[in-house]
Amino acid sequence: MEIILREDVQHLGRAGDVVKVKDGYARNYLLPKGLAYAATEANKKRITYEAQRLAKQRVAEKEAAVSEAQRLAGVELTFPVKVGAAVARGQATDRSAGADPRAGRLPGRHQDPPGRPTRDRGARGKGMTSGVGVGTNGCPPRYD
Repeated sequence: MEIILREDVQHLGRAGDVVKVKDGYARNYLLPKGLAYAATEANKKRITYEAQRLAKQRVAEKEAAVSEAQRLAGVELTFPVKVGAAVARGQATDRSAGADPRAGRLPGRHQDPPGRPTRDRGARGKGMTSGVGVGTNGCPPRYD
């Protein structure tokens, strides 16, 4: 069955392409979801009209975005903020005090938080401590 794609469909084609697919794929998936039309003359005209309309709409949106960007290019914002004496001197060390975020880094996801003891990561780095009855992977050893 020949169909005209209304939208881009992965591994099939772009909007406006006339493609040949199996009847069941078109009937059960593409047509009910509105992704395609049957390839008739009326639908071919309909798709060309939609393509022209979308092209005009994209041009209008781009012109609006360019004019807005030009309008915002000269805007400068200033926000007054009350800071403590340590921040004013540049001596604050954490983010909540308003210091430079690079100066006092908070721990990442895979780092131990400051002030807490580091974990014994074991032989394989899984965070398990080696002890009696526990192998390097955290499971009890096999006795054959």
